[in-house]
Amino acid sequence: MTKSMKPSGVEWIGEIPSDWEITKIKYFTYMKGRIGWQGLKAEEFTEKGPYLVTGTDFKNGRVNWDTSYHISNIRYDEAPEIQLKKGDLLVTKDGTVGKLAFIDILPNKASLNSHLLVMRPLHNRYINLFLYYVLSSLEFENYFSLVSSGSTMSSLSQEKMGEFRFALPSLKEQEKIVSFLDEKISKLDEAKRLLNEQIEKLKEYRKSVIYQAVTKGLDPTVEMKDSGVEWIGEVPKGWEVKRFKYLYENANTGISITKNDWDKNGNQLIYTAGQLPIKGDFKFFPNNKLTTNLDILVARNGAGSIQIPKNNSLYTDHVIRFSLLSSVNRLFTFYVLKVGMEKIVSEQIDVSLKTLNKSEWDGLKMAVPSSEEQISIVDNLTRKICIVDRIIRNKELQVTVLTRQKNTLIYSYVTGKKQVK
Repeated sequence: MTKSMKPSGVEWIGEIPSDWEITKIKYFTYMKGRIGWQGLKAEEFTEKGPYLVTGTDFKNGRVNWDTSYHISNIRYDEAPEIQLKKGDLLVTKDGTVGKLAFIDILPNKASLNSHLLVMRPLHNRYINLFLYYVLSSLEFENYFSLVSSGSTMSSLSQEKMGEFRFALPSLKEQEKIVSFLDEKISKLDEAKRLLNEQIEKLKEYRKSVIYQAVTKGLDPTVEMKDSGVEWIGEVPKGWEVKRFKYLYENANTGISITKNDWDKNGNQLIYTAGQLPIKGDFKFFPNNKLTTNLDILVARNGAGSIQIPKNNSLYTDHVIRFSLLSSVNRLFTFYVLKVGMEKIVSEQIDVSLKTLNKSEWDGLKMAVPSSEEQISIVDNLTRKICIVDRIIRNKELQVTVLTRQKNTLIYSYVTGKKQVK
């Protein structure tokens, strides 16, 4: 039997069952976070002792204790208000805001770093797994979008969290909803996990195909020789080994471009450190820094994104533009740099923070076949990679559909639009 509904009075919730109520988190929730670092420094982390949980330890809605830092008992004892208990709910309030972890296992004493809030129910009004699903839903996402609009930095203060209004059924109904969602969501998550696993295997296969082609060529019977470069290994006997700096004519970085220059309706492409260019309308970009059909763009950050830009595009100061010699095959060089990039960044301790300068690319050694063989390799790789990329895109679309189904399912049940039978 379908319950009668009533207006919730909350725009992002809509109607709720007539026997549910709307409440704010602050009325029935213990919420605490670390006040600053309280002088805690990374040098104080220990091999053993109480855990110090950070947002990077969150994995699939739980805490991955294997990656957590440890602190001394003295540091743990000085902040009793954030000492964790089994059944607590953790939420990130900075960085990637709104990541969640439910503490179903607590292998030892544990505390929080300064970017998290610990939440636990008061007065027996709700169960934390119900709140976990509420905060995982569009109900909370819509609220956060509202309170953070106009802000230059996304953050979730304890005050903002406390003001969040959500739909609350009886404890008995919460338990039914949690049990139902646990079963349904676990199946969706498992399907997503398998798809993501397949996507990663396909990406690894794509890398291996590129590596094999640009270091060994297409003829498995050809005589080989030692390249003298560890990451390349043996190469066909007729190939040369050259440093990248001998394959381009000049290199430079772009200029600083702010968000004020972005325009989704603009007719210019702006290449940044990201994987995809943005659109803009930048009227004063120097003509000598517009891209040509000889160019390859490389991001200077640790991700090392490599792009073949469209002609007359713009690029920021986070990007190095290499203008290749006219005799150099751009697509072949692009594929080699994709492989070589992994060699460069694998030698860095913290890739995410490392800036890849021109000198590091200059020193990259690469195997170079004849121009005719480069063309054959590019044609072969393009065909193979198109097939692999098409399969990857299809699987990524399936992941997107499953994510949308998951979001819709959670929202429908935690707002009472659907009832557990």
